[in-house]
Amino acid sequence: MGILGILLVALLPKISALGSTQSITQAYGAIPDLLRQARAYAMANNTYVYVGIEQGTGTNVDKVYLGIVASKDGTSNISGGAFKNTKDDLTALNRIQVFDGVKMTEQPPTNIEGFNPSGDGRTLEDGAVTFPSTLITSNSGVETFKKVIQFTPGGAAYLATLNTVQVPSSYILASFAPAHGNEKNAFGVQVDGMTGAVRAFRPDVN
Repeated sequence: MGILGILLVALLPKISALGSTQSITQAYGAIPDLLRQARAYAMANNTYVYVGIEQGTGTNVDKVYLGIVASKDGTSNISGGAFKNTKDDLTALNRIQVFDGVKMTEQPPTNIEGFNPSGDGRTLEDGAVTFPSTLITSNSGVETFKKVIQFTPGGAAYLATLNTVQVPSSYILASFAPAHGNEKNAFGVQVDGMTGAVRAFRPDVN
């Protein structure tokens, strides 16, 4: 994994299951930071990094899970119209992070301050590039990460597809809200497609 990889794992925040408001507050800071660290790792190690963000199901429906894996050989792992996602192809870069009392939403919160909806932006959604949670841990509240952001060695961000040549969207948007309670704590995370820059936004409640 290399020295940077070891440091990255050490720096990833440990998210504990607190109350709903506290968890959404932690998610607001931690999710953008994890995305930035994933991009930095991709660039520093000249490889592809995949960040999966998934809503739990069943008894875990009020939790959001985030896992990060990287290509072992520096390629995109896309070959012959398929994504190679075994332990021979991908290495885990973090423990799966669990955000309790948080849900993913299809739309960003209303009256969000600073969010730029222009251009050909995309909402984070299920795609053809997926990876199993067992790459990271044998016991998780989610089986497969289907909502995946790919960071390239150059730092660009994609909603990964099985195309060997990909064109980035102007941005990728992931939206979150408390699983229960006041929506004023909802927030959006916007990842610029060309640069991979990450920004987080909350509703303007002032």
